[in-house]
Amino acid sequence: MRNQAAPQHPGHPPLRVLIVEDEAMISLLIENMVRDLGHETAACVYSVGEALSVVDEKRGGIDVAMLDVNLGGCLVYPVAEALSERGIPFAFLTGYGLAGVPARYAGAPIMQKPVSEHDIAFALDRLRRECPRRREGGA
Repeated sequence: MRNQAAPQHPGHPPLRVLIVEDEAMISLLIENMVRDLGHETAACVYSVGEALSVVDEKRGGIDVAMLDVNLGGCLVYPVAEALSERGIPFAFLTGYGLAGVPARYAGAPIMQKPVSEHDIAFALDRLRRECPRRREGGA
């Protein structure tokens, strides 16, 4: 990994990424990859309840989200629904593949664990195009 964040998209502000992942080591790995790709972490949370609180509290401070499907036995779909209602695009992280995500979320990027920096970069590029802040032309 690089020591410094290098902007991957000159002329675009870094994305503010909400990371919802219950495994601390995976969360840290994703957070480091997000930073290495030139983006910022809006928050890292470990449960559905924490994620819903952050989504409510940081209304304008989240551009996109990375959601682990299974958080200690609880499914992340209430968070996906809250993000959808606010127009915040998200991607799923799962060890279950496509079969682990309901059809209503078929349009969201789905990353198979373990994820690589390439996977994260690809998902963030796709989510950037759907990001309301990008559509509005800046920060």
